[in-house]
Amino acid sequence: MHYAIVLIVLVSIPFAFGCNRDKRSVPAYDLVEGPPSNWAMSPDDAVLAATDYCVHDGIDLSVHSTPRISCDSLDGERFWCILYDGFSRIPGDHFMLMINDETGDVECIAGE
Repeated sequence: MHYAIVLIVLVSIPFAFGCNRDKRSVPAYDLVEGPPSNWAMSPDDAVLAATDYCVHDGIDLSVHSTPRISCDSLDGERFWCILYDGFSRIPGDHFMLMINDETGDVECIAGE
């Protein structure tokens, strides 16, 4: 009986402290440089936000290669830049998503 109680306590600890994060798997990506420190989002959070945006807007990611992720500051704001290249390599077959690190707002910049 004592072992059963210990087992139940050990199994429930991660759930009690909020360790059961989003169960979605994170799509593969290439991180151009090391992850920044003290940013609101992690690279995984950024790629999940980008994937959600693409699904919501009907963008088929299966026709694009593994995205490349970088981060930068612009006018005092921090942005994640996620670049998707198309497999066909025809002009315009790529796009970039800029995700505001603080607000999570996404801007899509179409390829030319």
